[in-house]
This record gives sequence, C-alpha cells and structure tokens, in this order.
Amino acid sequence: YEQWSKIEQLALELRQNPRQYQQVKNHYTFSIQSMVETARDREVPVILVSVPVNLRQWHPNVSHQPLQGPELQAWERLYRSGEGLLLQGDASGAARRLQEAAGLAPFHAETHFALGRALERSGAYEAALLSYSRARDLDYNPFRAPTDLNDILRHIAGRYDNVSLADAEQAFLAASAPLAPGFDLFLDYVHPTQRGNLLV
Repeated sequence: YEQWSKIEQLALELRQNPRQYQQVKNHYTFSIQSMVETARDREVPVILVSVPVNLRQWHPNVSHQPLQGPELQAWERLYRSGEGLLLQGDASGAARRLQEAAGLAPFHAETHFALGRALERSGAYEAALLSYSRARDLDYNPFRAPTDLNDILRHIAGRYDNVSLADAEQAFLAASAPLAPGFDLFLDYVHPTQRGNLLV
C-alpha cells in the first residue's frame, strides 16, 4: 500500500506539471529513437507497436477537479443530472447536461467518460470515441497509454527506413467499431483477450 501511494502521488504531481509531463514525452522519444538508430546502424529492422487500451469500459483512475465554490456546485448539479438522465434512459438529455458539465470542467476525466457513455447510448459513436479518448488522456494516474505516446511512435516510424509500424491501436478501434474498444477485446484496462492477442 505504501509503494502504491507513492506511485499514485508521483503520477498526480507529474500530470499537474505540464513541464514535467513534456519531459516524460521528450525522454520517451529519445529512448525509442536511440533504440531505432542503434538497430539501423547494425542493419536490424524494427517493428514499433502502438498500444491499444480499454477506452469504453475502464473508468479514469484519478480525475482532477480544480473547481471551487459556486462553479463546483454548478458542475455537480449538471454532472449528477446527466448521470440521472442516463439511468432513466434519456441518453440525449444526459449528453446535453454532461456537455455543459464538461464545459465547466474541461480537464475532469470522469466527466468526459460519462459524456462518452451518454453519446454512445444516443448513437453518436464518433463523438463518444472522442470523449472516451479525452477521458483516458486526462487521467491523472494513467495506467493506459495516452494518445501522445502512440503519436510519438507513429512519428518515429515515419522517419526511419528500418522501422515498420504495427498500429495495434487502430486495429482494435476498427475491430470494435462503431463502439470504442472495451471488454470485447480486453481483460482489464490494457491486457488483451485471446481475440485481442490474435489482432496484435
């Protein structure tokens, strides 16, 4: 528990500081490029694999809520109203309330996740995917690979002749369409089912 608490606190501090998060991305880029260039110098081909994740059925671990006072109360009313309408089967009404809530708290991961569920149930699958992806990217304790890291892999793959990209993230999206990937392809937040492993 003590180790977990330290890891969680470190992740929270990291995501609250844009400069630190940028350093993580820079270091990730440097590490992958170093491996690719070492392999190129030895005429070794490289396959980079993007990381697919459970977008649809895995809640964000930690949602940062910076609002206070009346703004926080207004967000809570909209969020709870949206969740209530979703439970009552009014997906369109829920989506409207949750979009308003997201407008008040644009960096609150759980709001975007709830909005994704409402949009999905109302049949707005593309918009739902964007909301689920936003929720994943805003998670302050990110177990799931954020969009930034997969984009770095794609960028590097396009720059080196010895590199091929196996875009597993896109393959999982295509296999789950029109829904976002969920427990149809994952055992948890990132580990694939047998079907998911066959896709990889």
